[in-house]
Amino acid sequence: MTQDADIGWGAEFHRGDGADPEVFAHIGEVVDVVMPKESADAIDSTHSKSPSGYREFIKGLLQLEEFTLEIHYNAGGTAAENLKTDMRAKGAAALRNYRAVAPGGVYLEFAAMVIGYDPGTPTADKMVLNVTFRPSGAPTDGGGA
Repeated sequence: MTQDADIGWGAEFHRGDGADPEVFAHIGEVVDVVMPKESADAIDSTHSKSPSGYREFIKGLLQLEEFTLEIHYNAGGTAAENLKTDMRAKGAAALRNYRAVAPGGVYLEFAAMVIGYDPGTPTADKMVLNVTFRPSGAPTDGGGA
């Protein structure tokens, strides 16, 4: 039996205001807080003398991958309107800082653009808003005990 496992209850997602110093506002009623997945390119470096005819790879650039956040949808609510504004922003203004916070206060802060805004209003179920983010650049780790 593990003593270190925990659940994600209490996690949060925040949106930066772009000011200096930047202030992050909590986006309420997030169903699941997603910590963006980090990955690296694997670049094929195979050549005609690669040992035993096996492909060889070198590690390439790092990235935070695209992810989707699901929140309870309140049409016209502050969170929905702010995220819609982020979706419609263009050029350099499309990048905004966000922060995903795990229980215990450990967080990952990153710049991202909103590339998907999908409100769902089913007749017999809760309304949800799925917002897709595409991070750009290096993240910052922080928080914790």
